[in-house]
Amino acid sequence: MQAYLKAFDLWDAMEKSQDPPQLPDDPSLVHIKNHREEKSRKFRALTCIHSAMSETIFIRIMACETAKEAWDKIKEEFQGTEKTKQMKLLTLKREYENLKMKETKSIKDYTSRLMEVVQVIRVNILRKFPCP
Repeated sequence: MQAYLKAFDLWDAMEKSQDPPQLPDDPSLVHIKNHREEKSRKFRALTCIHSAMSETIFIRIMACETAKEAWDKIKEEFQGTEKTKQMKLLTLKREYENLKMKETKSIKDYTSRLMEVVQVIRVNILRKFPCP
């Protein structure tokens, strides 16, 4: 979602919670156009988030008035709190350490499962320490 909003140059509008500054007393057409563009960017960001969500998730965020509010709600719901993230990583680490190949399974099945657990750990670590 972040990449999608950045592609449309809407990510910074999503992060800002304040409205653009008021127009000067005697605004030019350029000032008016830029002001309208800045105001509409926040609503376009919210629209992008709404349109990207399934109906069940949309129902949870439809009351949010800003893109930032909707984004924070989605992040909290799917990533959880800091304690939840730590517990998930700890569980994945234990699963990795306890992973053993069963006699009935092939090496391919074992390595696939091993790589799957490693990838989930990587994704969770990236969520905890995102790239700048």
